[in-house]
Amino acid sequence: HQYAGFSFFNLGRPDSAKKHFLTILSIDPEYEFNPVNTSPKIITFFKKIKEKYQINRDTDRQVAYVRYVFVRDLRPGATWRSALLPGWGQYFKGQNRKGKILSSSFAGGALLTITSYLLERNYHQKYRDATVQSDIQKNYDAYNRWYKARHYAMYFTAAVWTISVLDAIWAPYSSTALALNWQGDGMLSLRISF
Repeated sequence: HQYAGFSFFNLGRPDSAKKHFLTILSIDPEYEFNPVNTSPKIITFFKKIKEKYQINRDTDRQVAYVRYVFVRDLRPGATWRSALLPGWGQYFKGQNRKGKILSSSFAGGALLTITSYLLERNYHQKYRDATVQSDIQKNYDAYNRWYKARHYAMYFTAAVWTISVLDAIWAPYSSTALALNWQGDGMLSLRISF
């Protein structure tokens, strides 16, 4: 917008330059041009627009070239939340169903991992303490089953954690909201955020 405004000013079209400068001010009301590589005429012209813009910002409807809508990206916050507790990032992005699935899957996998670890330890100790051949084989088989179950549960839990974090980073989310506000002075405003 700065260079478009410069071009229009130099072409003798100050109204078009003004629209681009107003767009810059709508993004950053304190914006200043670099005096080293900007013409003093343009700086003076811009300062007048800026002064009028700052005085009449709330009351005057000055037309900018483009109105930018800035939407906060929820993915960075969702990512660290999902890294701490899978599913939390999805709740943060408003994806409650996905959050429930991921958090319950992670909790179930973690619980199964802990349970299988404790049973594995128990059967391992029984296997080491057994003296009868049939008990040795029975306890070894149980120990081996729980050893495998623990590894599968760990892999499943790690996979759910990874999926949750990657989903928080890359998965799109809908942040569209429609709000109707009564402002009290006979004005009704409609706000759409996306």
